[in-house]
Amino acid sequence: LGVVLMRVADFAEAEATLGEAIQLAESAHGPRSAQAVGLQGYLAILYRRTGRVQEAETMYREVLDVQRTLHGPQHPITVGTMVNLSAVLLERGAFTDAETMLREACDSLREAHGSDSYQYAVALGLLGRALLQQERFDAATESVRASLEAFERAMGPEHEYVATVLLDLGGIQLLGGEVAAAEASFQRALVIYERIYDGDHPLVGRTLEKLGEVAFKRGDSSAGADLFRQALDIYAAKLGEGDLELANCRSAWARQEDEIGNAANAVRLLGEALDLRMASEVDDRRGLLKDRVHLGRLLTTQQRFAEAEAILLGASEPLGDSKGAPPLVMRPVVAELVRLYEVWGRAEEAQAWRERLQTASP
Repeated sequence: LGVVLMRVADFAEAEATLGEAIQLAESAHGPRSAQAVGLQGYLAILYRRTGRVQEAETMYREVLDVQRTLHGPQHPITVGTMVNLSAVLLERGAFTDAETMLREACDSLREAHGSDSYQYAVALGLLGRALLQQERFDAATESVRASLEAFERAMGPEHEYVATVLLDLGGIQLLGGEVAAAEASFQRALVIYERIYDGDHPLVGRTLEKLGEVAFKRGDSSAGADLFRQALDIYAAKLGEGDLELANCRSAWARQEDEIGNAANAVRLLGEALDLRMASEVDDRRGLLKDRVHLGRLLTTQQRFAEAEAILLGASEPLGDSKGAPPLVMRPVVAELVRLYEVWGRAEEAQAWRERLQTASP
């Protein structure tokens, strides 16, 4: 029942139901039983889907610890949890930790099932994302292409998961300046999604976003903006006006506007994205951080210094009064504060923040 409730997005009731099921399983079979741990795995999925990334990571680590004892480190159930935990680590920004775990998972899956299994394809795709976030583009491309080929062998060339990997591949191609190749990947994904779903499914919207980026890269900002608007309309209709996909779409659109010098449009879109993120009940600290840094940089360039300061100091709040080096994820905020105060002519404040950039903690 908890899983069914989760599938229909009744997360509060699903959490309560899964909690009751876990208590029953622990009473009947023990707290480290396969039955209890299996249910905890579903609870970790719920945490991840509701943006509670830290709770999801904690739960997956507890589950993995028990599964390694119960089943062994290379059992398919254990390896499946490793892959799920790696996905959470990616969302949290722990890219090297995710890479290490995914390489171990890939080795186990290849040994157990060969290179044509669905599970192996999933792990390879996630590994490609981990490598991409570390800007290791050649290795990321190799991993994502291998994932695509494995999915095609395991599921067929028109499967939904093939389209998902095509979006990843197209994103890497776009970063590498291969605009035509990226467009071909996105168009193939769009055909697959439109065949499987109605034309207004969120996955169709996500693909339209990517094609909007392609249009901007080709110099057709009008067509690009139209594609982003179509994606926003789909998200609003299918997910609701407050869903974070609308914020993510606006952030992506703002990056394209910024690249072609339309700072005013970029500022407007980032402001709208931040409003959505701050109103959301989902923990979206990374999205908030990125948008604040981008908006602060644009406002500094426009010499709207007081507004930029408010945005960037808001982003720096997790640092508190600490005098040490900022965590790696916070370094872009500190760098923008240094730039702001330098441009603003407030040298002492610039130096105070610059001193915090000498080293970085993990």
